[in-house]
Amino acid sequence: MSAPTPEKHKTSSLSPLALDMAQDGPVRLERNGKPFAVLISTQEYEHLTRLEDAYWADRADATLAEDDFMSAEESEAFLEGILNAPD
Repeated sequence: MSAPTPEKHKTSSLSPLALDMAQDGPVRLERNGKPFAVLISTQEYEHLTRLEDAYWADRADATLAEDDFMSAEESEAFLEGILNAPD
């Protein structure tokens, strides 16, 4: 399961230098002197997404191996309890 596709934005407001630098490694973006985002290359983004997918697949496999998961009925009751819980 992959992360949602990021929104496409015009890059005209980003420095061409920052875009070029992102091909070599992460570029920290700041606003008012404070970090607010990191610009990474598409290749790095895809690599991180594959790592995250592999991590969650491993976690799912480990849970299945332990046979430590809720049945459909238990899951439904759990979710209904959350939805109907008082604030």
